[in-house]
This record gives sequence, structure tokens and C-alpha cells, in this order.
Amino acid sequence: MDLKKINYYPEKSSDIFNAFQLAANLQIELVDVDHTAVVVLAQETSLTTYDAAYLWLSRECRGVLITLDKQLKKFTR
Repeated sequence: MDLKKINYYPEKSSDIFNAFQLAANLQIELVDVDHTAVVVLAQETSLTTYDAAYLWLSRECRGVLITLDKQLKKFTR
């Protein structure tokens, strides 16, 4: 639980608790990242490794990457 946020925004404590309840029900799959592949992808695309990691993950999981980042968006399908 994010006690810091609850203490900082006491009027939003019920919203914060609800968000944690929703998050607990998400079906999250952990994926091992191929860090070498991410660095290679960053080199090929001139993206930061941070952005390349998102791109790599979307490709690896065959998901749709939604971004407002113009540079990253060039490489989304």
C-alpha cells in the first residue's frame, strides 16, 4: 500500500485503496527481458534503452504499444 500517497492526499484515500484493489485483480504476466536484444534494438532505432525496452516488450508479447512519444511511435505497428 502506498502510505505516503494516502498521508499526502487523505481526501483521496478511498480512491487510492480502490486503485490497489483494481490492480490486485489484473492478470499480470512477468516476462524476462532480453537485455542484449534491448540494447541492440536501441542501437538500431536510436531510441533510449528505456524506450527500446517498451518497444521490445510490445514486440515480444505481440501487443500494441500506445505512446505519445513521436520517436518511439515511428517503430510501432
